[in-house]
Amino acid sequence: MVNSTEPPKALLRRLYRDSTGSNYKQTIDGPKLFSKLNPEEAYNKCPHLKEMLDEMLALAQDSGL
Repeated sequence: MVNSTEPPKALLRRLYRDSTGSNYKQTIDGPKLFSKLNPEEAYNKCPHLKEMLDEMLALAQDSGL
């Protein structure tokens, strides 16, 4: 389900602040957090991410990449 009231960036900032007590800094904290993610798990759990990645893959394949 897409949440337009609290977009992903706002949700991430809130969850990070609630969890760590400090503000989320995208350029500093982002690489640390996202290096721990499993893209396949996110792909399988989020239909919107799956749709976007499948479309990107199809576009790349259609262009010969």
